[in-house]
Amino acid sequence: MRVTIDGVEYKELSNTTGDLLWEEIRKTIEKQNRLIHQVLVNGDLLTENTNIPYNEVELVEVDTMSPQKLLLDTFQSAIEYLPRLIEGISQISEHFRSGAEGEGVKLYLQAEGGLNWNTQVFQNSLVFLPTQTLQSLFVRYGEILNEILMAWKNQDYISVADLLEYELIPCMQEWIEYMKQQREEHIL
Repeated sequence: MRVTIDGVEYKELSNTTGDLLWEEIRKTIEKQNRLIHQVLVNGDLLTENTNIPYNEVELVEVDTMSPQKLLLDTFQSAIEYLPRLIEGISQISEHFRSGAEGEGVKLYLQAEGGLNWNTQVFQNSLVFLPTQTLQSLFVRYGEILNEILMAWKNQDYISVADLLEYELIPCMQEWIEYMKQQREEHIL
């Protein structure tokens, strides 16, 4: 089996287990202060659903990037995605206010994945950029989501609409502006 890291031949391996290989690769990348961006196995992207018998693996290609580059790329993705999520959240709020609760619920359930992704972006950002501003923004975001959850559990869709429109959307807009500022200042 051949292994490359960032296009550079790492090793040719014949008598090692998958666990030992990953531990060795992880340590090598960690020493270089890099993070794994993606892994190709026999030319195919490795995902959690990939199931290739170890003895059939011929080539492992590991692509890495710096934590700063990963964070900037993530910020760029969030800056592009979150305005669309905000628009969807605004529509959800409108549906709840107009009495179209069924449509509001349906759209909210679709938006939940985006809200969870945004939470993960926040959490991962705090690892690399633990500023007071970011921490405060994340705490506020979490508190708003908890308030929405409580209103949701009580089926108080007018409160959900108010929280979405007057609390969550402004918080997310502030988050977008924070990411833009970080990206432009290249503080990372």
